[in-house]
Amino acid sequence: MPRTLFNIFRFSGLLMASLALTGGAPEDDIRIQRIKAALDRFTTNYPQQKIYLHTDKASYRGGDEMWIKAYLLNGINHYPDSLSTNLYIELFGPSHTRIGIKRLLMLNGYGSGSFLLSDTLPEGLYQLRAYTSWMQNFNVDYYFRKDFQLANPGYTRLISPREARENVRNIAKREELSADFDVQFLPEGGSMVYDLPGIVGFKAVNMLGKGIAVSGEVYDDKNRLIVSFSDHYNGMGTFELTPVPGRRYHAIVHYNGADARFSLPRPAEKGLAMTVHDSPDKITVNLQVSPLLRKDRAYDEVFVTGQVRGILYFQTVQKLSDGKGSVVIEKSFFPSGIVQLTVFSGNSEPLAERLVFVDHHDRMNINFDASDVQTEGGLRTELNIRVTDSRGKPLRSNLSLAVTRNRSGAALPVQTHITSYMLLASDLRGTVENPEYYFNS
Repeated sequence: MPRTLFNIFRFSGLLMASLALTGGAPEDDIRIQRIKAALDRFTTNYPQQKIYLHTDKASYRGGDEMWIKAYLLNGINHYPDSLSTNLYIELFGPSHTRIGIKRLLMLNGYGSGSFLLSDTLPEGLYQLRAYTSWMQNFNVDYYFRKDFQLANPGYTRLISPREARENVRNIAKREELSADFDVQFLPEGGSMVYDLPGIVGFKAVNMLGKGIAVSGEVYDDKNRLIVSFSDHYNGMGTFELTPVPGRRYHAIVHYNGADARFSLPRPAEKGLAMTVHDSPDKITVNLQVSPLLRKDRAYDEVFVTGQVRGILYFQTVQKLSDGKGSVVIEKSFFPSGIVQLTVFSGNSEPLAERLVFVDHHDRMNINFDASDVQTEGGLRTELNIRVTDSRGKPLRSNLSLAVTRNRSGAALPVQTHITSYMLLASDLRGTVENPEYYFNS
C-alpha cells in the first residue's frame, strides 16, 4: 500500500519516544525545559539535510544533455548546508535499473553538473535520485527524487519475442492495477475514541498510487448506515463519526462502477479526541477526554506543543473543564511549513498528534525585465533579474535559470518547485500529488 500525505512527520516515532520520557508544560516549568532539551538533542544528533535538483527541462529526447543545478539545504532553517561536499545523483531507467551515477562537488550548498542521455536509451519514465553520504544513515524515503519522460523515436533496437511477451504482461498488469483501488482511513489525532465525536480522514488510491475520486457509506456491525462521504480532492476527504461503545465500523466504497468493503480502525476504549480547525490566521485545537478518564487527575490538564522541523515554537497548559478544552494558537508563532501539534497528558504521556500546513507567503520574489537588443551578430535578448523579499527589499541570491525551446507551443506542465518541495513534500513520507495545489489561494 503506498504511503501518502497523511503519514507521520519525519522521524516522529523516534522523537515522540524521546519526548515521552521527558514531558513539557509552561515556559518556566521543568517539563517544558526537558522537552526543549530532548528536541535539541534530537536535532543535534540527527541533523537533517534537504536536496533540490533544478533540471533544465521537464522531459527529454534521446541524445539530449540534462543540465542540473543542485541545492543542498539545512533541514531546520533551509539555509545552504556545508556539512557535505559530495552529492550523489543516480539515474534509473524504466525497468528500475541504475543507468548511471554522478558525484557533484558541493561548495557552500551549491553544485552543478549534467547527464548525457544516450540516444541508445529506450523510451519511458526515468528517475533522478540524489543524496549525500550523511543521508544514507536514514530512510531512503527522504532522498530527493524527480521523474521525467524520455522520448526516443529514433531508437530502433529490435526486441526479442521474450521481451515482447513481457511487455504485454506488464501492460496488462498495469491496466489491472489502475482498475483496482485501496482506501486508508485515518482518524484525526491518531485514533477514534468511543463516545467522543471525531473526524476521520481518508485517502483513496489505485494500485499505482494515484489519487482517485470515490464515494461511499459507513456502516456499523449491525449494517446500520452511519454516514455517507465523498472525496474533496484527489481521493482525499473527511467525515464525522462518534463511535458507540461495543460497535465496529466498516465502509463500502464505490469507484468506477466497483464496490469494495474496508474496515475502519477499531476505536479506543478511552482516550482523548483532538480536532483542529484551520483558519487564515489561527489554529484552534479542540480537546475532549472520554468519560472514563474525567476522574483521572492526570487528565485534569493537558499540555499542547507545536514544533516545526525539530524546533519548538509553542507550548501551553490547558485546563479541562468536564473533560473539554480548547486552545487557540496564532499562526504567527510558526514559520512557514509543516507544524506538528502534540497533546500530552499531565504525566507526559503523548495522547494525540496532528500536522498542519502553515503558509505565510513570505517567500522571495523574482522579477524579470527582458529587452531585445540589435547587435552585429543579430538580435539578442537581455534579461535583467531583480530579487526581493516579501517586503520588497533587495536580496542577495544564488539562482539557476533554464531557457529551452518550447516546440509544441502549448503550456508547459506544472512541476514541483523548490518552494513546494522544501516547505511541504520534503517533510512528508511518500508522494504528495500536485503539491502546487496547496500553495494556491
